[in-house]
Amino acid sequence: MRILSSAMHAQLDYVFIIIFVALAKFLGWGSTLSWLLVGLACGVWIYSMLTHYELGLVGLIPLRVHLVIDVLSGLFLIAAPFLWLDQESGMRIWMVGVGLFELAIALMTEIETQRHEQTVENKL
Repeated sequence: MRILSSAMHAQLDYVFIIIFVALAKFLGWGSTLSWLLVGLACGVWIYSMLTHYELGLVGLIPLRVHLVIDVLSGLFLIAAPFLWLDQESGMRIWMVGVGLFELAIALMTEIETQRHEQTVENKL
């Protein structure tokens, strides 16, 4: 069931950026996972700015493509702690939890955006 609007999803994308950076910087995890999370944060920021939705700046990426990237990112977050087996179990819980949350948000977001394009006459 799709219960989140594209506008709410856009806001949550920027919350995820903060979460990724906070997890990387403040929980004292290994450098590999910290850089991975910062890299994910940068990636989310870039593709969010390029997405055609309410808080996107450029509108090059359709929302459907954005949601597919979110699903892939969520799956990667779920798999990541098991790819680096030397990490502590508390970190695994956080990563799997954030990955599942990202998957849920992507799957519950309406596919059609409410963003309206302004015509040249309306911009002037």
